[in-house]
Amino acid sequence: MDKYSRKDFIKRGLIAGAAFAGAGTILSYCRKPADEGSDTGALSCEDTSGLSEADIATRTQNGYVDISSKPGQTCSNCALYTQPTGGSQCGGCQAVKGPINPAGWCNLWVAQG
Repeated sequence: MDKYSRKDFIKRGLIAGAAFAGAGTILSYCRKPADEGSDTGALSCEDTSGLSEADIATRTQNGYVDISSKPGQTCSNCALYTQPTGGSQCGGCQAVKGPINPAGWCNLWVAQG
């Protein structure tokens, strides 16, 4: 049976540790950046600074989110959504006050008819 000296054991352990750390660093550079430079989802319509506490509570109670997780259901194809005006990218809603992201969603979503 081949026995390692303590010196060899420590040396091999340090080499293996360095190899794992180096591999992790190299692999972290291989992953694709998450939509770097893309404007998709970058629009934020969550500025509620001009709303009353009741209006903010209505947004929360109706489950408004800036990005919909429901396939085919976004604010832009909801019957209650109003198109952006004045150069803004955020629209409005007949039921929920404040800026509304066209890609957003809430519990009041109704298909356009």
